[in-house]
Amino acid sequence: MALAHYHREPKGPTESINDPGYFVLGNHKFRDSSQGGHGQVDMKKSIVVSSDTYYYKLAIGMGVDLIHEHISPFGFGKQTGVDLSGEARGILPSSHGN
Repeated sequence: MALAHYHREPKGPTESINDPGYFVLGNHKFRDSSQGGHGQVDMKKSIVVSSDTYYYKLAIGMGVDLIHEHISPFGFGKQTGVDLSGEARGILPSSHGN
């Protein structure tokens, strides 16, 4: 996700967001690993402290199609090809259907 954002927005690594320790989407609150949040978080700090909030906000800004475009080449949404009985392909949403 960080790399996809960097390709979209070259100044991305230096942009920061406030991480209060949670992210609200609709009526659901997604909590981060740090109850009080991580404060101001840029890309480097988001990786170091594993800020879920940073990536939730990043994903909302990128949109489903850009995320799909950047992570599809890594095999997301496809079967692994190893011998696993009953393996299903993953779900990789896009605005055009899966």
